Amino acid sequence: MDGSVTVGVEGQEEGRAAVEWAAQEALSSGRLLRLVHAWGRMSPRDPMLADSTAQQRQADQVLEEAAADLAVRYPGLTVSTEAVAEGPVQALLAASETAGLLVLGTRGLGAFTGFLLGSVSLPVLARARCPVTMVRAGDTDRPRGREVVLGLKRTEHPDEEVLGYAFAAARTRGKPLRVVYAWTPPVPSYASIPTAYVVLPDNAPEATDQMARLLADALTDTLRPWRERYPEVEVIEEPVPGSAAQVLVEAAVDADLVVVGRGGRAAGVGPLVGPVVHALLHHSPCPVVAVPHP
Repeated sequence: MDGSVTVGVEGQEEGRAAVEWAAQEALSSGRLLRLVHAWGRMSPRDPMLADSTAQQRQADQVLEEAAADLAVRYPGLTVSTEAVAEGPVQALLAASETAGLLVLGTRGLGAFTGFLLGSVSLPVLARARCPVTMVRAGDTDRPRGREVVLGLKRTEHPDEEVLGYAFAAARTRGKPLRVVYAWTPPVPSYASIPTAYVVLPDNAPEATDQMARLLADALTDTLRPWRERYPEVEVIEEPVPGSAAQVLVEAAVDADLVVVGRGGRAAGVGPLVGPVVHALLHHSPCPVVAVPHP
């Protein structure tokens, strides 16, 4: 892997926002910014391009102009360019094989809330081999959030790739890392009985409180080696009862970036984005990075 920050370049507003965000990320982390422009057919069913030589020249010009603009506005940023005679999905998936981060631009659903995923962004997000950040038009204009938020899926055998990315992102930004772990309170066996016939045991709240304390201790144990590895990162531990999707959307309000894992597949379906990622893509007010894991 070359560890680059790689971004697809095209002329629309959301594409320009993605390039801007990617340039800032590459400069702050000291990484190469790789600009990729795919000028081939979206699908093998699409008609052949009439003049591939002209398309290649136009692609080279788009990349040259983008690189020249970034050189003026971001001195010290190292940029490489690559025009690819493939469709954007194939080109970006191929780029994800070696990139450290892939940045995609999407349209917003209004007031900087939610991402409108299209025929390129969704399949790339679901199948990319590296972390993918979704950036909307306007994300680079909004005030930066005060912290990085990590949605931790489990405390036992946590996803190392997701934790590592979140801690590194917080260190690079010089911001606190809020680790959110959503959990479901225990459901009593009498939950299906009509309320009028239920007499709650006196110790029901105590059982929930005890579970909360146990989960808080488990979260502390999980994060201890990461705190030692990143002593400069302020860590806020937040075990919260509720659905992971709702809890993370609420936490994203003050975030500069939300980090979540993306893994799993359904039989015969292939890679999945997952309900938590979907919820964030519909409601997060800030960029979201999905980190693939086994």
